[in-house]
Amino acid sequence: MGQRTYLWLLALAVFFLVLFNLPEQVGAPVRSVLREGLAPYQMVVSRGLRNVGTWADAARRMRAGAEERRMLTDRIAFLEGEVRRLESLDEQNRELRRLLGLARRLEHSAVAAEVIAREDGCGWWQTVRINKGRAHGITEHLAVIAAGGLVGKTKNVSAETSEVLLIADRDCRVSVRVERSGAFGVLRGGRAPGSPSGPLDLVVRMPALTMDFLDRSADVRVGDRIVTSGLGGVFPADLAVGEIRSLTEHPSGLYAMAEVTPAAALDRLRWVLVLLK
Repeated sequence: MGQRTYLWLLALAVFFLVLFNLPEQVGAPVRSVLREGLAPYQMVVSRGLRNVGTWADAARRMRAGAEERRMLTDRIAFLEGEVRRLESLDEQNRELRRLLGLARRLEHSAVAAEVIAREDGCGWWQTVRINKGRAHGITEHLAVIAAGGLVGKTKNVSAETSEVLLIADRDCRVSVRVERSGAFGVLRGGRAPGSPSGPLDLVVRMPALTMDFLDRSADVRVGDRIVTSGLGGVFPADLAVGEIRSLTEHPSGLYAMAEVTPAAALDRLRWVLVLLK
């Protein structure tokens, strides 16, 4: 089989050698006949080569398009991240402006601080840590407020950080009054007796506060605003504390109690003001 192939190739070589060396009068007609005979095959080969080139160009364009789509997708993701970052910065600026405006209205020197850590207490944050301390004029037992109202008081102050005991902590006590009627009471963290305290309740409700030692005959209604009384020497008077959600009588029957919704979003604190004495 191999020898026959060599013989055919040799014969073709001899044929073309003779063909190209024929006199012009004889070779021209023969070459013309060969061209006519080979033309269909040449057309098929030429079209095939053009199709291969077209397919190659299409493949290159597809790769370029895929790369461009990937770059555009990455660019869109980056821009969306920038938009979220700028929105967050804008919200922080608005919150800081509200805090500083509140400090000016209270006519108190204040230090703005960022919440950098939280400590969990029975399902709700009871203590937060801020990024300001003694180096910024902060000492223990200073009132801390947010844009909504009273947050708590400082404790465990170091050079660069401070802990803030939230008013939602059961160990925190604040002298308060009903803004409308002036009725006095003592605010403490935790829920009033009989209030729901299941896992779902912790998710859907803000941590409630309890106002104790209300005179049973005092003019107090659901929806009344609670503010600081100014007694005790820690919290200045008239800081917003919350709103009465419900009223109950103490089991002893000696005084009334109120469940209070805090004015500040204690579970979402980011920026606070420490009021300096």
